Amino acid sequence: MVPVMARPYVVIGPYEYTKTDARRTLQALAEIYSHHAWNSTDAAHNTDLRERLGSLAQMLDPTISYPADSLDQVAHHLDKNFASYAPDALARFLESLWPILRTADNSRLTGTGSVHTLQANGGGVPKPQIDLANITFAGVDGDVQASRNHHGRPWQALCIWSREVIDAFRANGDPITYGSAGENITVQDLNWASALPGKTMRIGEVVCQITAFAIPCSQNKSWFTDGDYRKMSHERGDTSRLYAMVHTPGVIKPGDEVQLFG
Repeated sequence: MVPVMARPYVVIGPYEYTKTDARRTLQALAEIYSHHAWNSTDAAHNTDLRERLGSLAQMLDPTISYPADSLDQVAHHLDKNFASYAPDALARFLESLWPILRTADNSRLTGTGSVHTLQANGGGVPKPQIDLANITFAGVDGDVQASRNHHGRPWQALCIWSREVIDAFRANGDPITYGSAGENITVQDLNWASALPGKTMRIGEVVCQITAFAIPCSQNKSWFTDGDYRKMSHERGDTSRLYAMVHTPGVIKPGDEVQLFG
């Protein structure tokens, strides 16, 4: 049975957050920051980003003791007090969050590649290949996430992965293929190590912002001969899938050019 989308709790232009979406975004604040600072050697940038996120959290809740508290503590406070935040206040927070996290120099082209395959289905993995993807602000038209607790927020509208990463796993004997791990878009010939949260991608007609590494779960253990699905984690190398938020909808087809900015 196809999961039914809950009513939106917060609406920001074309983006719709359910109450769970909004709350889990607040819960993930420190983790989202860590993804954007993961490969950055610019300590001043990381400090500035952390300060801006702390200030944004204080705008939502003036009782937060930041910078005395860490972002982990701030996220815990936001989660604990979620019920006290009005939808309008949450909307202002969420609307401001992603521009803060966007890489400042998104006019600089840092890499190119192309679309290898596209995948979508009514829920679960693996996702079968499709010939064409109509991308909306919510993601691939007709694609559904079986678990709404962990997927499907506006900043997880697209899941993108690298053909070369998948092929390397296959070469080692792992029975994984394109779409096995639930990615919507498999790209090729792009330096995957340079595709990081905060950067912008243009994929065919679509423009999106990379928002986070996709954390692997046990649903993917069958794609690895030893069951070690954590091989897909960004903590183990440049092998992670990426989540992205759609800024410009459009149509994507295999062979379309992929451009990375940031």
